[in-house]
Order: sequence, then C-alpha cells, then structure tokens
Amino acid sequence: MTKTLPAEFFTPDGVWLIAYAPLAEELTAIIRQVVRTGDVESAYLPAFTSMEKAQQGIAWLAPNDPEQLVAFSFRELSRFKQVLNALGLLGHAYIVLNPEADHKGERLTIRDVVKAMQTLLLKPPA
Repeated sequence: MTKTLPAEFFTPDGVWLIAYAPLAEELTAIIRQVVRTGDVESAYLPAFTSMEKAQQGIAWLAPNDPEQLVAFSFRELSRFKQVLNALGLLGHAYIVLNPEADHKGERLTIRDVVKAMQTLLLKPPA
C-alpha cells in the first residue's frame, strides 16, 4: 500500500527545493545539500511547503552564502517524479518536509513519493 502523501505535493508550487543559482537543467545543479543526520547515515533531501519556509531553509543550510542558492518548485508532477527518481539513484533515501536545525520534520521515503506520483500520473482522467 502506498503511503498517503501530504496534499502539498499535488498543488502548484506546493513543494519547494533548494538549488544552486542560476538554476540549470542538469540534476547535478538541482540540490546542494545532501544532509546526513548524526545518528543515521542516510542522506535526505530537504523540501519546504512554502517559499517562506524555503527561504528559512536557505538561511539554515547556507548561512554564509545564501545568494548562491535559490528556492524553486516543480509545477509538473512528471518533472518532479523524474528528479525524485534521479535523486534516488544518487543515494538520497528520504525527503524531509520543512526540516529545522535539529533535522526533524516529516520524513518520507523517496520510494513512497515516486510510487504515489506514478499512481497519480497513470490514473485515467476523470
């Protein structure tokens, strides 16, 4: 059974990621932070549910060079799914929604997110 995802994943500008600026098309430019927790060696992708939270995330993740980062969102689910697939291949295990300095936040496996995206994308139009 696929985990139910937060509604933000399915709304325009619902999930914000942080990229190098200027934003390039290549995946390598998309995410700067591969964050590893102190007690569990699993990489996670920080994601934010609003532009404001993404800006706060930039301030936390890159306090010395925020001008090098930009918050952005994927408006197309298929594009977002491509990025998640690629991040999974690169070793990211989780998306953590709205992490704070203690690394806490809603933790979703990228596998669960990809499965939910696949289900939504393949669903016949109503």
